[in-house]
Amino acid sequence: MSNSKLSNAGLTSTRKRVTNILDNAPQVYDGVSLNMDPAIHGNDKALQKLCDMDLNGLPSIANFLTFQVYICQYQRNAEVQWILEMCEKFHCDSLVFPLATSYFDRYLCARTAEYQELRFISSACIFLAAKMKMAKPPKYDAVQADFPHLTTKKLFDYELKVSQAIKWNFAMPTPFEFFDHFLAFSPYFMMLREGFERAIRAIYCDFDLACFDPKIQALGALYFAITIDTDFTNCLPTWFSYFQRFPYSLHTLKHIYDQLYMKQGLQGVGFFEYNNNPQTYISTYADYNLFGSEIWSGPLWDNVAKVPHVLF
Repeated sequence: MSNSKLSNAGLTSTRKRVTNILDNAPQVYDGVSLNMDPAIHGNDKALQKLCDMDLNGLPSIANFLTFQVYICQYQRNAEVQWILEMCEKFHCDSLVFPLATSYFDRYLCARTAEYQELRFISSACIFLAAKMKMAKPPKYDAVQADFPHLTTKKLFDYELKVSQAIKWNFAMPTPFEFFDHFLAFSPYFMMLREGFERAIRAIYCDFDLACFDPKIQALGALYFAITIDTDFTNCLPTWFSYFQRFPYSLHTLKHIYDQLYMKQGLQGVGFFEYNNNPQTYISTYADYNLFGSEIWSGPLWDNVAKVPHVLF
């Protein structure tokens, strides 16, 4: 037997042995824990680059309406709800759901899909996102138990279709990348993790909110989590100084905040409810520009930092 055959046989044996070890290893549901890297989480340049990342591939309602002639927005939302259920069933990391939904929406905004294809596309998005974010992604037969028509070959084919539709750009940021930076600012933000995750799930199940860029999604979800956690502001009274590193439109943030409140069955406090003349009330804190206000400018937001419900 030649040396090449011996080498190939040894390589095959090693591959099978490693595969057997990985398949029989206990499932780790928590994934890979985050270690704070000073070069990333302690550097403003890394945060600025994350904020300035090219987001041309983000989904939009206009592109969705252009490409989708067989499905409507309601059907998209229902399929994303199924993605969420599968992620919970497979015990996927919390990062998998928003990334899988991002792949799904980007596909729908770039390719025409028929209704009977949606389950194949969404399944492919789940496994692509799991491969990106989990140390040990779920096996293909996990979803085949609920969806027997999804063969391994068909799943491979749709993974390739999704990859081509999103132009092989798998590294689009999610709101959790921004949340990691807040954790680097102060460990007290871990108190908001559960509320933040619930808000992110609600955002991505609504296509209108899912079309915003991850930065404003993270800010809206985090602000919502802060307003429903009365203990957090006592533990970290200077929390809003960290928000000032993320510039964005005040009214966009308010829109996400209001939508989250309505989804929770709560009634948000409007900033017009404090005075019969809203401009008089607002002018006591800042020169208010209805169309140009930014969340990082003016003492208006300093007041919001003290009492989170004052403005919203």
